[in-house]
Amino acid sequence: DFADVYQRVIGISLDSVDLNANKNGIAETEIRYTRNDGSACIVSFVPTDDRNYLALIDGKGNCIVKKKDVTDVIDYTLKMLKNAK
Repeated sequence: DFADVYQRVIGISLDSVDLNANKNGIAETEIRYTRNDGSACIVSFVPTDDRNYLALIDGKGNCIVKKKDVTDVIDYTLKMLKNAK
């Protein structure tokens, strides 16, 4: 189950690039990773419009991803967690 959830999370794909995106917005959701060396990485998803997020890695980036892709991953992960109990 973990491998399936992990594959979905890392499968969130780039839709476009916005070099002028506002990086000061408030993230609606975040994914926190812990690297093998113990350091942390945070991917924040800041809304840009009704359909898209700006994905920021530790506050940096210009990648646009679809909200639906992120929402589908979160919903699936929550479903798997509920079923694991």
